[in-house]
Parts: sequence; C-alpha cells; structure tokens
Amino acid sequence: MVEVEPIALTLRNDTIVSSFLILCFVVATLAIGQTKGYLIREIKSFPYPRNYSNFFCTDVEMNYRLVLCLQTIIMLALLLYIEFGKHTLWTYLAYSAGYMLLRFLLYMLANWTFFKTKDNENWMHTLMFITALEGILFFFVALLGVYADCPPAYVFIIFLIVVVFIKILTLFKCWTIFFYRFGGFFHFILYLCALEVTPLLLLYGISR
Repeated sequence: MVEVEPIALTLRNDTIVSSFLILCFVVATLAIGQTKGYLIREIKSFPYPRNYSNFFCTDVEMNYRLVLCLQTIIMLALLLYIEFGKHTLWTYLAYSAGYMLLRFLLYMLANWTFFKTKDNENWMHTLMFITALEGILFFFVALLGVYADCPPAYVFIIFLIVVVFIKILTLFKCWTIFFYRFGGFFHFILYLCALEVTPLLLLYGISR
C-alpha cells in the first residue's frame, strides 16, 4: 500500500485565515457604507489642527468606526502570522490587541496629563480614524499575502510601507494638534519615542 504524503497547508487553504478575511471584507464594506459621510468629513478636515467633523458624528458612525478599529487588530495579527508564523493566529491576535490597547492607554495617560481636554478629545477621534484607515490598508496587504502568491519578503516590505505611511499621518496630526503652537521639537521627539516607537518595537520583539 502506497502512502500519500499530506498536502502542506497553505494560507490560501487555511479555513481560519479565509474566514477572517471574508468576515473583515463584509464588515468593512458595511462599515464604510454606513460611515461614508464621516470619512469624507474626516479627510477634508485632516490637514487642519481643529477637527470639527466629530461634532457631527452620529452614534451609528461612532459604532462602525470602532468596528473598523477592531478590524485593524485582526488584520495586523494576520499579517504578523503571515510574516513570522512562529505562533498561532490566536496568539498574534492577542499580541495585536495588546499592542493597540497599550498604545491607546499610553496616549490617554500622557495627553490627559499634559494637554487640554479639547485637544485630547480631538486627538482620540483622529487616532481612531487613522487606526481605521490602517486596518483598511492592511486588508489589501493581507489579500496579497494570502491569495496573490506574493513572496513573504515583498508582503513585509509593503506592510512596512503602510506602517510608515500611517506613522507619518499620526505624527503630522500629533504635531498640528499638540505641538505646533509651542515649537517644542525635542519634546515632540520624546513623545514620539515613548508613545509610538516603544510599543511598536515591543510588538516586533514578541512576534518574532
């Protein structure tokens, strides 16, 4: 009797990965459709220090914005799983959720200590928008890694490009909201290292 070796499980044939992608596609399509007005207002007001689009944000739009942020956690975990694959997808999901939670908590702790309430509220709304945008971009990167037979090295490069782009947007809004009136560039660099670079390096370290 001839033994047949089992076919190696690829990401494309992974039921859990495919289920996550399908779920995120459906949820993102629904969320973007429900928050289209909010997204347009957010994009138009993005270059300015004051963001008044959130004052017109409905409860439905706020709920779907939170859903998009949760999708970002899932997509980040999936991309870490594609690139490193040394742990289960559920482990990377826990890492991703911990990273996002730590990042938001650090921002809340630092900003509510040193800056005005209105600026803090403006920043948290903007950070949620940037996080939601990050998840949408991560979704397309994940599609490349799973279904386009794109080499993991290329997927990682595209992933880094998206991360750098998101960080640039984050730093721009951080500067315009908190630091543009004071010109404290050195304080801005310390703020950046503590609240953006440190959590990101921690996530990279535990994911390898």
